[in-house]
Amino acid sequence: MAPLQGQQGEVIDQVYDQHAPIAFFDSGVGGLSVLELAMRALPGESFLYVADVVHAPYGNKSAVEVHELVLSAADFIHNHNPKALLVACNTATSASVDALRSQYSYPIIGMEPAIKPALAEVNGRVLVMATHRTLVDSKFSELIDQLEANSRIISLPMMRLVTYAESFDFHSASVRDYISEQLMTVDISEVDAIVLGCTHFVFFRDVIREICPDHIRLFDGHQGTVKQLISQIPVADVNPGSIAPLRVFLSGKEVDPELVRPYFNQYRRTSGPDFIP
Repeated sequence: MAPLQGQQGEVIDQVYDQHAPIAFFDSGVGGLSVLELAMRALPGESFLYVADVVHAPYGNKSAVEVHELVLSAADFIHNHNPKALLVACNTATSASVDALRSQYSYPIIGMEPAIKPALAEVNGRVLVMATHRTLVDSKFSELIDQLEANSRIISLPMMRLVTYAESFDFHSASVRDYISEQLMTVDISEVDAIVLGCTHFVFFRDVIREICPDHIRLFDGHQGTVKQLISQIPVADVNPGSIAPLRVFLSGKEVDPELVRPYFNQYRRTSGPDFIP
């Protein structure tokens, strides 16, 4: 692994370990959906999941607040000597991914709303569901400008879905009413695709699918992000029947990985087919 350029210009030598963990970071449980996909795709790897649950959610905080929280979490993660860091949070990616890439030598992979593939595959307008912070960030507007898609994009903040996901509430009447009420604020007849622009939102894919008209297609950036991760790391050898080891930290406290497995099961139930490399 290349040396790390420290904040004061010092060079910190790192010894590359093929079996070093791949780190995932999110403010809460949303990134578990990306992690579950990566663990299936990379059974020979070990994984580290870090969630900043004390300060969650990030989507209603200022860009400065999010940036400071992400840098603090990244410092904690760096002490575990990861081979790569995947920022499994759209809001954190927008706020800090450039700074992380300038500070650490190992690959830093971020999340980006799957707007480009959605625009390419449908003819009508594309509704982007995301947190308020993601939708007002300059990276989002720059992406839309780059794609020359301002006339085709509808933005819809869905912050309460983050709260529901953190409470493991995916199918209650309250969840369904909230999604229905939010969709009533846009002309859904113009929409051909919905982009789930927050990692928490994919847990609600089946409910959103039920509520929306049949012609609407749903997109998320999970598979594209995991493919990008695979392209940037030397993949560890796989032993037949091996299960990817996992350590989980919630705001610095290590917990039993079994506590998060219900979220893995929810993601698999809502997302269907296995990962296709």
